[in-house]
Amino acid sequence: MYVLGILKSPFMSPYGPGGKPMVAIENLDYMNYLRFALNAMSPEETLPLFNPWIMSVHDYGITDAELPALESLDRSTLQKSPLLLCFNGLAVYLYVGKQCDPYLIQLIFKVQEFTQINKNMGEWDIFPEAHDVADTSYLAVLQRIINNSIRTQR
Repeated sequence: MYVLGILKSPFMSPYGPGGKPMVAIENLDYMNYLRFALNAMSPEETLPLFNPWIMSVHDYGITDAELPALESLDRSTLQKSPLLLCFNGLAVYLYVGKQCDPYLIQLIFKVQEFTQINKNMGEWDIFPEAHDVADTSYLAVLQRIINNSIRTQR
């Protein structure tokens, strides 16, 4: 209930005292969309917005049968894990550390070096085709974790 109270309070409003906009006009549509989406969510669905799910996915042997353990978002987690899958309730992100295995960078992002990663790359660029359920390759397992475990929570 605390989370819903914060979301519906004037604190989350784009307008300040006197009705003066506090955010740029071009961002108001997106902010209104987010407010509508948040107000349609249950309290359980809003929790990842305040406490994102983070799991380390740098191990080649991950399986979708047993999800990697959830990590806490702190400096030590970011320093020790070179590749993290993050879910904030609305979107899924990959955090890539500089110490990430070059093979994983090549496999996921199709580039040779960390500095060449396209930050605007979308899901369809990473997973160009649907993988068979029996496929145990790293990309197939990562795609099933996102589609079957994270997205179905919502």
